[in-house]
Amino acid sequence: MYVHGYSGEPPPESFNLARYCLAASAESTPDKTALILAEDPEGSVALHVSYKEIEDHVLRIASGFGELDVAAGARIFLRMGNTLDYALMFFGANAAGLVPIPASAMLSPTEVEVVLEDSGAELLVSDGTLPLPEINSDIELMGADGIAALKKHSPAAYADTHKD
Repeated sequence: MYVHGYSGEPPPESFNLARYCLAASAESTPDKTALILAEDPEGSVALHVSYKEIEDHVLRIASGFGELDVAAGARIFLRMGNTLDYALMFFGANAAGLVPIPASAMLSPTEVEVVLEDSGAELLVSDGTLPLPEINSDIELMGADGIAALKKHSPAAYADTHKD
């Protein structure tokens, strides 16, 4: 298979993006800093997060997603501020075999509504920091309490997902 502009090896048939990005580093360099969150625009460091800490959170979130009434491959729209939870929800959805739709915090509620309708998202995850449009009754809304609840589950294994 040839993809225009890419000359590397194609991904294997079974491919989980979260596993690909996290598992090897969490195993080989668990204490290495994977993410630094700045507290203010001047860059005062508030939090260093290791690969192992991120993987633990991600697999807990994946486990929580597994207990929700969403099918494998379901689309999950992320309407969140630029926080650690945004990254954790993105990778947690991937780890669970779901399809996260990361959206810019700069989108207006009207733009969010259009993307929601076009994407076929079944779940909208909101941390409550950004305005939301009127939510279609076909889309479930998960707020900050739901996000916190996902992180309290026991870690799951990465879902076996197809490269597409």
